[in-house]
Amino acid sequence: MAIARLIIAAPASSSGKTLLSLALCAWAKEQGLAPAAFKAGPDFIDSQYLGLAADREADNLDSWMMGEPGCQQVFERASAGAGLAVIESAMGLYDGKRNAGFGSHSAASLGLCLDAPVLLVLNARKAGPTLAATVLGLKAVEPRLRFLGVVLNFCSGQQHADLLAKAILDLTGLASFGWLPDLPSLRLPERHLGLTAMSEAGDWLKALQGQLPKMAETLRFSAIMAAAKAQARALPENLAPASAPPALPRVRLGVAKDEAFHFYYPENLRLLQAAGAELVFFSPLHDARLPQGCQGLLLGGGFPEMFGQALSGNTCLLAELRSAISAGMPCWAECGGLMLLARELVDLQGQAWPMAGALNARVKMGSKLSHFGYCQVQALADTLPLGAAVTARGHEFHHSTLEWLGPEAKAGWLIKQEGKPDRPEGWLLPNGIATYAHLHLASCPGAAARLVARAREFAQAAGVKGS
Repeated sequence: MAIARLIIAAPASSSGKTLLSLALCAWAKEQGLAPAAFKAGPDFIDSQYLGLAADREADNLDSWMMGEPGCQQVFERASAGAGLAVIESAMGLYDGKRNAGFGSHSAASLGLCLDAPVLLVLNARKAGPTLAATVLGLKAVEPRLRFLGVVLNFCSGQQHADLLAKAILDLTGLASFGWLPDLPSLRLPERHLGLTAMSEAGDWLKALQGQLPKMAETLRFSAIMAAAKAQARALPENLAPASAPPALPRVRLGVAKDEAFHFYYPENLRLLQAAGAELVFFSPLHDARLPQGCQGLLLGGGFPEMFGQALSGNTCLLAELRSAISAGMPCWAECGGLMLLARELVDLQGQAWPMAGALNARVKMGSKLSHFGYCQVQALADTLPLGAAVTARGHEFHHSTLEWLGPEAKAGWLIKQEGKPDRPEGWLLPNGIATYAHLHLASCPGAAARLVARAREFAQAAGVKGS
């Protein structure tokens, strides 16, 4: 099946990729095209914005963590039935994994993997015809990469946009599809981890939908769609078949999900379901109890530091978490989940809030990043979801640090990052792990099944029956 698709990329960050991606998804939705949206790279928040604009879950596509076959499989499945697939790039077009070779694991390499043309969005602030040379250079680097055209941003007006469009067309042969107007109501809200979560910024989507007619005065949405359809391609047919459903009974895996906890790769959740998990979502903010019949826990990342008082006040849920983990319920806690399990959380205002206390540590927010970037994890012990000596790939992005209030818990993992010394991380729980690293389960076949199997073993030993 041929799918019209495009990658929205730029020479660098802060060029307007996110706004253009969201606007194109919202427009396509209004046209009845059932768009599918994707985020290149490991970002959690942009994908949530894209999912809301497209009105369907948006997947991450990251060839370093997932491999190119994994990206193809996710793209094919998630694009089924879509009239247009929009992939928002991360950083610049050729920015990828550090020290992996120029352009490796970048949006450009993803374009080659998916045979998707690139729509360039260009920061035109104070730019003249020289901007066309930038476009020419981006084209020349990788002759196999297809380009759709350009969209300009931060133009001073129509004359400026026309001047740049002519220079780009004359020098590169790429047409301009117009320019993004400066609309104050569409300036994306931000906080220390990037964009504000859409659970807290739902009004922004309504503003975007309301401004589409204004945007269409300078941006030719229909022409972009026509160009994408003209370059539509079918995906390779040598993709791996879907795995057979497990024969064993499913286990109930409690997954923390609310305004404070929502950093999950959709593919991770699908892999857990394919391995035999029934995902039961619960809210550490609003629910007083863990899900009935819960046999394992997944505590993902998010913004617990913004909800310290509410989380701390939910003493019944915190006590249940502490009791369940102490009793040996399997638990995989990532970043925000780690913070929830600490004895206390110190927010950005310096206020300390009691948490679950499954880790004898204080989590303290800071103004600067503590760790950032891709990482490889090697299990030093028999952990969850990794077995001893098993490796996986993931990503870190956090401002907080751990301060132990007693003897430091034993580390179960070794974190490896480019240009940095290896460091122990992943603190062992009675039957699980608490870590800052966000793992992608596609990088470690068998990890999802391992977590599900451990939950099944716990349920049998403790006599916990799912509802």
